[in-house]
Amino acid sequence: MNSGELKIRGLQVWLSVALVAIIFVANPTRSHVVRRDIDVNELCGDKRLYFEEKKKCYPVLRQGPCGELMVLEPSQDDKNIGECNCQYVKGGGPTCAQRPKVFWEQESRCYYIYDQGPCEIGEWVVPQKDERPSCETIPCMDKYTARLQREYYNVGSGQFIFPRNGECYETLTTEGEFCLPTELVFFIGNDSLNLHCSRIGVCGLTFTRDTNCADGSSPDFQGGCEPVTAL
Repeated sequence: MNSGELKIRGLQVWLSVALVAIIFVANPTRSHVVRRDIDVNELCGDKRLYFEEKKKCYPVLRQGPCGELMVLEPSQDDKNIGECNCQYVKGGGPTCAQRPKVFWEQESRCYYIYDQGPCEIGEWVVPQKDERPSCETIPCMDKYTARLQREYYNVGSGQFIFPRNGECYETLTTEGEFCLPTELVFFIGNDSLNLHCSRIGVCGLTFTRDTNCADGSSPDFQGGCEPVTAL
């Protein structure tokens, strides 16, 4: 073999090595050696969910392509596909008081129950069993308005006004005698119809009966009083 043939042979070997290297680098499925300890979405290649309507992948448990007060969750039929559901705090247990939300189909979003939401003035959103929620006249406008005007009012709080048998009551209280005298009445996030009772109603805070405290202090969660902190 003469020197010219050796040079050609060497060039062929070099090109072969370079081509293998290029293929190895360009093909991540061959070169990927990082171990995944998470469930990988077969459609998105990571922990995101595929949303059919947008033909895109979005982070799980985020609003993403969904309407207000909604999050993207795995579909019950296919964990790779995302579906929009009303958001609520999960993992809080059966004593975690929340204000449930219901899906309002006309606007493709969720609203809090027993709040005006999309309804006319003087009406609020009422959940219905096996039916869409509806707008109905508020039977206790004075009590409802007083709650709205209360200092530090938060529409998403687990404490709100609700109706039963033509009367209105407030959650996280003992009103209505729905529960034992030492228990609070409240709703949980994924149940807009049924009342729940427990001494623990604020996601782990133990309930104590109202205590009359002197000026400059307020009831604590141990049955006594504590100084009011001014920020």
